[in-house]
Amino acid sequence: YIVPGVLAKGTALCNATGAYNRAVSEHAVALTLMLMKKLYLYRDAQHQARWSDFGTVTSPVGATVVVVGLGAIGLQYARTLKAMGATIIGVKRRAGACPEGVDELVTTDALDTVLPRADVVFSILPNTKGTVHFYTEERFRRRGRDRAGAAARRPSPLAAGEHGHHAPHLRRLPPAPHLRVHRGHRLREPDALEKGRSVPECD
Repeated sequence: YIVPGVLAKGTALCNATGAYNRAVSEHAVALTLMLMKKLYLYRDAQHQARWSDFGTVTSPVGATVVVVGLGAIGLQYARTLKAMGATIIGVKRRAGACPEGVDELVTTDALDTVLPRADVVFSILPNTKGTVHFYTEERFRRRGRDRAGAAARRPSPLAAGEHGHHAPHLRRLPPAPHLRVHRGHRLREPDALEKGRSVPECD
């Protein structure tokens, strides 16, 4: 839109920065709790009329949560999990003062040093040249197996072929074909989920 001739002279450009901080961060918190409590497994069992026990679940109380991307959304998410009893490690590009609600702050080049300590990793990275293929299988492996992860991002930060539900060390929602909705409520799955696309983040 900023190329000369596209818009009339004097046109004002606006953005929605800050409009979705609460909505997106609360959605991410809900996904985190779903993963920690294995609610997606119990949802499927319920729809199949099965009474199942999927073993031990975890809690945000006492968990170490690594938040990659401490913009407005990441910080809101961090403060919410902090209020629930988690220890928060924030990851951002530049060093600075540790913001309220964050227990420890590191730069992105030190991410691999804190991943082994993480019970949960929340990523809210923008889609830039610097974040393309930011996450690789090797980086996932550093986290260990019994961990939860949630992401709000465009596909680029994940290396090709390593989207969340294919990474063996990251628990996420099953691939779209396995999602089921209770037909009694006449709900329809969003197109983005039906086609397996990722929903862009709001930054």
